[in-house]
Amino acid sequence: MDSIGFGAFKGNVALGFGSTKNGMIQDFNLKYGFLQQTRNGRIPVSVTYYANMAIETADKEEDLPNGNGSDRLSYFHQIIVSRKFNDKLSVQVAPSLSHYNVVEPALYNDHFAVAVAGRYKISEQTSVLFNYDQPLTKHKDNNPQFNISTGVEVATSSHQFQLFVTNYPYLVPQKNNMYNQPNTVNEWYQDLFIGFNITRQWNF
Repeated sequence: MDSIGFGAFKGNVALGFGSTKNGMIQDFNLKYGFLQQTRNGRIPVSVTYYANMAIETADKEEDLPNGNGSDRLSYFHQIIVSRKFNDKLSVQVAPSLSHYNVVEPALYNDHFAVAVAGRYKISEQTSVLFNYDQPLTKHKDNNPQFNISTGVEVATSSHQFQLFVTNYPYLVPQKNNMYNQPNTVNEWYQDLFIGFNITRQWNF
């Protein structure tokens, strides 16, 4: 298992904690929905703010800045604008800002990107998912490539199962946006990864 996460929901607020094996990254995240799409169309979209703070806790190595805790911190902010067009199709656009306290000289500390994602239901329990992340910031060198993924989600009354194929290897969003380097021959499809998520919901 490469990662594990826990979350709690209350109304339009969600809090979560995750732990990732790669880099020994621990992250705390917050999601707050401050606008909800209405059925009568008076409010045409939903708007949600998502943020996290992550710290890499792996032992000091040469490619890490140093042992100071603050140098290992990174942050991610995102505004998610989504719309459900009908019972089958939902689409969202999400500009984001990733920040690392310390980066290599070729990179800037801040990185802007915009994501487009969609979900299409092919049955009552099954949906097809798609996501594309476009980098906006141009760094001095080592510019990250775009992120792209597609997959299938199967939902039950208490579980969600996701199987997907992607070209990014990391699990926290700022890591993917800042450090998803292109293949040496500039063919993104040379490095593809398969992922599997299980989400369990409890109602108390």
